[in-house]
Amino acid sequence: MWAIVGRGDVSSEQAVELRLEEVRTALETLPESRLATFQRWLAARLFDIDRRAYAEVPARLSDGSVMDQSADFFLYARCACVLSGEERWTEMLEGNASFSAFTSTASQGAESLLYLALDVSEERFGRTVGATDGPSYESGSNSGWW
Repeated sequence: MWAIVGRGDVSSEQAVELRLEEVRTALETLPESRLATFQRWLAARLFDIDRRAYAEVPARLSDGSVMDQSADFFLYARCACVLSGEERWTEMLEGNASFSAFTSTASQGAESLLYLALDVSEERFGRTVGATDGPSYESGSNSGWW
């Protein structure tokens, strides 16, 4: 699934939009069952980096100020981390990189990663993929790290 996500810059709104377009294009080639697999895979990757230490990294606003991340902001920052690719995600998981690279408001559009496979499934097959098994990607779900 990392081959579908690829890797790239997520430091600006434009970069995030480009990355999302690239992932969508890759998803559009998959059969319905693989779209469901992607959705479960994504939830697991988001769950893996759902950690209090990352949630406590301040959000960086466009005016340069900082604030605490909300649960949704943290979820979208984790989407940006996944969207940046396997290498960056692995660095986060291993504690070898700073999560602050994903906490700018410019990266919040990565939220759309959550819905890409669902949208593609609806458009191509007339129904949303059913991928309800697996871990929750909601912030605070990975209790071992909270």
